[in-house]
Amino acid sequence: MAKIIWMQGARQTVGPRGAASLSPPPLHCVQAFEATARHLSLTRAAGELRLSAAALTQSIAALEARLGVKLVRQLAPAVQLTDAGEHYFHAVQAFAHRLRDGLYERLPVGRAQLHVTASQALARLWLAPRLGLFAQRHPRIDVILTSTAKFQSLKDGGVDIGLRYGGSVDEDMLAVPLWTDEHIAAAAPALAARADGLSPGEIARLLPLVEHPVASWRQWLVTIDPALASVDPLLSCNDLHLAIEAACQGLGLVIAPSRLLGAKIANGQLRRVGTHAAPGKAYQAVLWRERAERAPLQAFVHWLAEQAAEKNVS
Repeated sequence: MAKIIWMQGARQTVGPRGAASLSPPPLHCVQAFEATARHLSLTRAAGELRLSAAALTQSIAALEARLGVKLVRQLAPAVQLTDAGEHYFHAVQAFAHRLRDGLYERLPVGRAQLHVTASQALARLWLAPRLGLFAQRHPRIDVILTSTAKFQSLKDGGVDIGLRYGGSVDEDMLAVPLWTDEHIAAAAPALAARADGLSPGEIARLLPLVEHPVASWRQWLVTIDPALASVDPLLSCNDLHLAIEAACQGLGLVIAPSRLLGAKIANGQLRRVGTHAAPGKAYQAVLWRERAERAPLQAFVHWLAEQAAEKNVS
């Protein structure tokens, strides 16, 4: 069965420490450095590899000694790589991908690994409930999912696929559209009942509102009537998932992409308010063109497209 790992959340080069060895460094040292550089966190890397932070530190020091170059400028409180460390990290990642993918494609026991990042709301409300289906279909592809408010760089952060809402991508990136959602209003059943029969303007004036950056009440109301642009939300959240959870607790009405509200509406935690819907941006899978042909990555993107096409599945 495939593994699914879900994780919540100046440069300087120092000269050689002596003659570098021509023999390859120990693989466990390279693995320790790769995980630490990918997470930029000693704690997260230790958790993934099931080793102590002290063991990782020793392995990285041994790797630097073997190579004769400083790779990491500091390990705490946050990991910082040197220029040489960043270049070595990219080389190590390319090697790791080729090694894993080669075994995965040629041997029935070979396993591949994908690092996926998504917003808290998309990860928790749409992607995570479906990952079991991917694991059943592709039991030899391990998925490491990082849900975060800030997207890691696909180039420098060790991420294979970034699931994003709107936005442009660099020319060396490939954006695969998944779906374009619509924004609807929803609230806990008791509060939604109070909204029955009220106009959008009355709802905005008389009922508590929950605000967040993805879909604001002001933008939603303007699509109905420009005169409704003035609104004073009761609660402002910096994360869509927090805003939806606040709405489930009856703290106010929320505007959100309809697909992310699907499960909450289906299980009765939320009820749609009114019939108005405002167009939203496209959800897309973003990947580095240089890695786009990786078989495990293609399998995941194909599966994402299938899931996105199932409009009636919450």
